Amino acid sequence: MPDAPDTHRDAAHQTILTLLTNLVGNVRQWAEAEAILARTELGMLRQRLVTIAILGVVAAVVLFVALIILAQTGVAALALYLDSPVEAGAIVGVVLLVICGICAYLIKRQLSWPTDSLLFSWMSSSPRRGRSRNG
Repeated sequence: MPDAPDTHRDAAHQTILTLLTNLVGNVRQWAEAEAILARTELGMLRQRLVTIAILGVVAAVVLFVALIILAQTGVAALALYLDSPVEAGAIVGVVLLVICGICAYLIKRQLSWPTDSLLFSWMSSSPRRGRSRNG
């Protein structure tokens, strides 16, 4: 009977070793999955940044073209119907500002994205687990 406590202790030691081995394996799998998720989110972020850059270029081109073409022709055309070219210029300016405002709004929407990985969730400004306010 003196061997019974040693057998029990050995079985408990084996159980603890098995649990620790499983824990290390699970932590390794979690870390690998987290790295894959972070890479995927980084790819999605890169796509959003490309979209932001394209929208920024489009907004700049639209602003430039609109200021040259629409401002000149719009003021000239409206001046025929209004009392002065100043009123026509103000109307054209407001229309151009609305176009720029829409582009700025679209850029702002592209700057927020939902996150699920721990790596990117700390970058979110939302108190909800990594979800952005606008996304």
